[in-house]
Amino acid sequence: MNNNELNVPVELIDINTSKLLTAKKHNEVIYPTVRVICFDAGGSGTVVFSKKNGNGNVETYIITNYHVVESAISIEEKWVASLGKKVDKELKRTVRVETFKYIKFSRHVGGTSIEADIVAYDQDEDIALLKTRDTENIVMHVANIFPISDIDNIFITDVIYNVGATHNHPPFSTIGEIAFMDDEIDNYNYWMVTAACSFGSSGGATMRWDSKRYRWEYIGMPSIGECAIDGINLLSHMGYIIPIDRIYRFLNENNYQFIHDDSIDILKCHEEREKIKKIARGKQ
Repeated sequence: MNNNELNVPVELIDINTSKLLTAKKHNEVIYPTVRVICFDAGGSGTVVFSKKNGNGNVETYIITNYHVVESAISIEEKWVASLGKKVDKELKRTVRVETFKYIKFSRHVGGTSIEADIVAYDQDEDIALLKTRDTENIVMHVANIFPISDIDNIFITDVIYNVGATHNHPPFSTIGEIAFMDDEIDNYNYWMVTAACSFGSSGGATMRWDSKRYRWEYIGMPSIGECAIDGINLLSHMGYIIPIDRIYRFLNENNYQFIHDDSIDILKCHEEREKIKKIARGKQ
């Protein structure tokens, strides 16, 4: 963020204001990003929700790519005595989420590992949602989700940051621009960005400054990095992100609307999902 983003004359920007800007960028761009560990593989994730539900328990959710946690998901044929037949059973193993602690804004001093469950995923969309098992502690740094009603005000050349745990490193950011918004890969829309998107940054965050709301906002998820020309030359300055409208659709289809809409009750969403599960079990 530079001084002009405040819409304040440069001569009025003092040292204290500069520190506030630095703190704001760290809090909203870097800190919501986590490292996701799935067996020997690693990737990134973004904390998008951490609040108490109606029962007083904390619920914390992290969005990542499906391919980051794919090795923790399997389908096996199991005998179900009550049905008298074998049915396909979904097995989802535990993954780990690593958060990081800093002092003096930028000095990394360690991290914390938390177990998490895969609560929703879509292989074709390449999106997955994790829920941590910590029901007592609210995560302090949560990404500001871009309001979908404003999506027509995102443009090519908008400056963005990609943030992720690239190559299993603690999260860091790379700066770039939105380069193209209409590429189609496997029948899904992706946005091309010029910020680096390398191995391990998948599932992280793409952040964009909004001067009206005066905050950095989550507009997508780095997913495909280092574009190849003719399958040979890797271009690290060309990568693809899953845009925010696809993430909204994923959350809505899986009844997690409360993550982006404060007016929707958490427990009612859970009840709706349970109803759908019962209907599905009845059809087996």
